[in-house]
Amino acid sequence: EEFMKKSVVLAFLFLAAALVGSAFAEMTVDEAVVCTSVADRKPEGVATSFPADVGRLFVFSRLKGGAEGASVTYRWIYADKTVAEVKLDVKGSPWRVWSSKGIAPAQSGAWKVDIADDAGKVLKMVEFTVGWETPAKEPAAPKTGEKPAGEKSAK
Repeated sequence: EEFMKKSVVLAFLFLAAALVGSAFAEMTVDEAVVCTSVADRKPEGVATSFPADVGRLFVFSRLKGGAEGASVTYRWIYADKTVAEVKLDVKGSPWRVWSSKGIAPAQSGAWKVDIADDAGKVLKMVEFTVGWETPAKEPAAPKTGEKPAGEKSAK
């Protein structure tokens, strides 16, 4: 019986320590990428350089840790000035969250987005460039049914 009491007390202490530890767990950013869209909670069009006419960009991140009720702030910075701050709630761990920002064609150049916790500590920073030249288009693929030039059909 004494062994059983000690086991119950130990189990309770481990559980209490785990709960207290998770309440004060430090939030981390496992992934942070810049992309052109988010679909099914996954980033699409991930890159570090975008054309001036991109229109809108997203910063997608995967977070771990953090107390219940925590939030993250995405600080969009262009020309060394904060042009937008977006605060988003974190409702679990792991948690996927993203922020988007409209980008005007005149806002070409270097950008960065700081992802900060409630205390203002920057957990992750992503950098990207807007305004690269669009590469020359590749020759159009032949229409369905047409054979590419130089290809002969076997008879």
